[in-house]
Amino acid sequence: LCGNTTTVTQTITVSDNTFPLATAPTSIDIECGNAAPAGATDYAGFVALGGTASDNCTANASLAIAYTDGALVGTNCSGTIDRTYTITDLCGNTTTVTQTITVSDNTNPTISCSILPQTQYLDANCMASLNDYTGLGSAGDNCSSATITQSPLTGSSFTGVQSVTVTLTATDVNGNSKSGTA
Repeated sequence: LCGNTTTVTQTITVSDNTFPLATAPTSIDIECGNAAPAGATDYAGFVALGGTASDNCTANASLAIAYTDGALVGTNCSGTIDRTYTITDLCGNTTTVTQTITVSDNTNPTISCSILPQTQYLDANCMASLNDYTGLGSAGDNCSSATITQSPLTGSSFTGVQSVTVTLTATDVNGNSKSGTA
């Protein structure tokens, strides 16, 4: 009635306390002896690797993406590396997800064999036992040593004059193999 007024000021603080949502990029396999490929450092790269990320307040393309690689668990021929991604919104809220990098040996060993003919002589009964020819081969492997075996096995019997092909096989500790003939 008298025209008196009072003004009150209220401060409203709006804050973002919600963490971004994310899923890790697809797990990957690498051959032993190879370095893990670089991880994503931005949203587009993260999505290209199979990851997803979103936030309630920050545009997806503005999310900060960083990663660190853990130590190899296992061996250089058979192990895993956990790559941890940290996704951060513009208010500093973070979420972490983990991508698994599997290290494995899928490469066959190498083998070289002597190509010189070998001669074995028959005994009085026109029989012979096959000698050990594994020493005629040499093997190498990208991750480990390789063992050489032969087929037919050492000591296998044969009768009469004949030609016997001996196959030498190099096998590494992960079961990869390659054969050659001696």
